[in-house]
Amino acid sequence: MRVNLGDVPPEWWVTDEGRAWRKKQEIQVAWAGFLERFNFDTWFTLTYREPAQSAILAVDRAVRLVKTVCKRLKISVAVFIVAEQHRNGSYHCHGLMRLDALPGHLAANVLTAFWSIALDLFGRNSFAGVKDSTAVRTYVSKYLTKQPADWRLMNVQV
Repeated sequence: MRVNLGDVPPEWWVTDEGRAWRKKQEIQVAWAGFLERFNFDTWFTLTYREPAQSAILAVDRAVRLVKTVCKRLKISVAVFIVAEQHRNGSYHCHGLMRLDALPGHLAANVLTAFWSIALDLFGRNSFAGVKDSTAVRTYVSKYLTKQPADWRLMNVQV
């Protein structure tokens, strides 16, 4: 439900739709505030070659990728993953990671390794450093309130 606040009559806010929209916004802001605590510095999207027909499967695939890369590179990361449903009913994932404990040159190598392994395992993906942490947290929190979604917050240690 997209709402242009400039066009909303005052009486709309007391309707069920208006209250539901406000509640959704409050939850989104709360999620974004929660995610802020973790200082994530990396953003990623995984779109699967073989469609994931459930949110749980999409998140499980992302977890498998993170564990595989961490094991191969002998690194530990904090990660948050959320599934998003495509219009065709299949799912892909968005995620946030914290790689700040790694030296700069190693962090770049880790992003390359994530991208390469994700491409081999699943297909199209992207991994990038976070430039605007508020925008990224807001974007990710949108999927936590858009529809029922699976999500995972974990610390993968080697």
